[in-house]
Amino acid sequence: MATVEEASHHYLTANVADLASRASHGNAQTVSEQAPITPLQPTIALEPTITLESTIALQPTAPLSVPTAQQHPVLPPTVEEVASTLSWPQIKDSGCTTASQKKTSLLEAHQAALFTAVHHTHPIPLMVDPSPQTDALLQDRTRSERFQFMWTTLRTSYGYRSEAMLQSHLNSLFGLFLEALPNQPAGYYHPDIANHPTVQVVNISGYANATPRVHYDIVLNVQVSNDQLAQQSADYVFFLIEVKTERALNAKLRRLSQIFSAGRLSSDDPKDFTDADRMLLQVWSELVVTSAPGGLLMGDNLLFIVERRGGTLYVDGPYYCFPTEGQRGFTPLDALHLIARMFVARGQQTHEEAMMAAQANVPVAARRMPRTLPLRPMRNWMSFFRRIFDEIQLTTCPTLRIRYPWGAIIEYHRAAGPLTGRLPASRWWKVIRFLSRFMPSTAQVDLVGEIGGGDITAAWRGYLGTTSVVLKMNRFIEEQSENRAVLDEWRRLSARLPGDIKRATALPIPAYHGLFVREEADMILMSDCGDPLEAYLDDEQGEELR
Repeated sequence: MATVEEASHHYLTANVADLASRASHGNAQTVSEQAPITPLQPTIALEPTITLESTIALQPTAPLSVPTAQQHPVLPPTVEEVASTLSWPQIKDSGCTTASQKKTSLLEAHQAALFTAVHHTHPIPLMVDPSPQTDALLQDRTRSERFQFMWTTLRTSYGYRSEAMLQSHLNSLFGLFLEALPNQPAGYYHPDIANHPTVQVVNISGYANATPRVHYDIVLNVQVSNDQLAQQSADYVFFLIEVKTERALNAKLRRLSQIFSAGRLSSDDPKDFTDADRMLLQVWSELVVTSAPGGLLMGDNLLFIVERRGGTLYVDGPYYCFPTEGQRGFTPLDALHLIARMFVARGQQTHEEAMMAAQANVPVAARRMPRTLPLRPMRNWMSFFRRIFDEIQLTTCPTLRIRYPWGAIIEYHRAAGPLTGRLPASRWWKVIRFLSRFMPSTAQVDLVGEIGGGDITAAWRGYLGTTSVVLKMNRFIEEQSENRAVLDEWRRLSARLPGDIKRATALPIPAYHGLFVREEADMILMSDCGDPLEAYLDDEQGEELR
């Protein structure tokens, strides 16, 4: 028969108070002698006698973790942390045989005199000094998940059979780095740019809108559109990539090493440039025209980091996306650091450019003039005579000096007189030509920028004083004068225009002030007005306007 202790062992949770009382009196009654124990009696008070173990078991566990989660939330990774986990997709040569370098353009030839030095250095100057703004970009967490997701959409491998295919693959690849940058560059670029309603950060492959018909392989830029269709835009390029096939880069490595050792190109004459010279001049020229701080010269694996400062091109490399033993690697994290640093540097340039523009635009009212002069009539007469003087120079000057926006000055010599124009069609033309002998023999046109053209010729807008003019010139250096496109166009104009210069001037076409030539190129000088002559010519039938 069970003792009280055994009964208490079996019924402790049902009637704790009653069993404790029996034990205190030393009662050794059996269970059968005891009053029946009903575990569910309402007189039993369970609350004050529940054990510690049962108390813990009954407590809900979820609320205990809620305060901890609120105090220490799980943060998304930074864009820098995401980039450190990425790897390049394989881009393989699938039979590309291109290894040649394009010939030097006329624009590059005119810039060559300003290209003074090549410094092979590690790292490039832009990457030396710390940049708090760049660090803030790299530590951003709001764009990291989108950046990581877009990278997963890439294929693991690509193939190419031409430089254009390689350019297309790299454009898609480097366009993903824009996901790590703010689409609205407020705080980095000048407020007039950053606060514009149409501003966006984009990548462009092919013809950049900033300079029509000038071909850049890949540019990353801050773009401000003038209309909703983005047919006209202002581009602030901050990163430029010049794409070459792996075969073309490897073919120039030995010559590049010689240039790096010498610290300059192999010749002062663009006609004597090697392929490696032309390639470096091309990169430097594109950085000048776009105002980009720097970028990459790269193939599918081999690449160089470049930066322009004045007339010097800084080059760091070679690097390899898939390095082998003894080669320096270039990872997506390295690319992100470089792109972010140049994004910030280009933004600083916009502030400097705005300051320089403000200093240059001095209000006319601030200029001191003698109060005794009748200012308004005098200005009108001076403006009138100035326009007449400029027009006489345009139609009669033996030498035309053109000045590019970056400072290069090139001289052309007159080869033919005007075909149309107000002064040549006037009765005073002989007198004007006589008076021109006592005027300066050289007229200078300050170029503003390229406004159009094609694959062979280019048109630039410039100013002689306050008079706007257009200059049409060859895009590339032409060694054989009989095959020059601009010279051939002038000959066709001379043959098709009416023989009477008054009738020719009456046509709704620009005033053709003359043909100017150099050893390697030709140029047509015309007024900045009128319709293109091609609209009134039938090229197929060869009709002449006589």
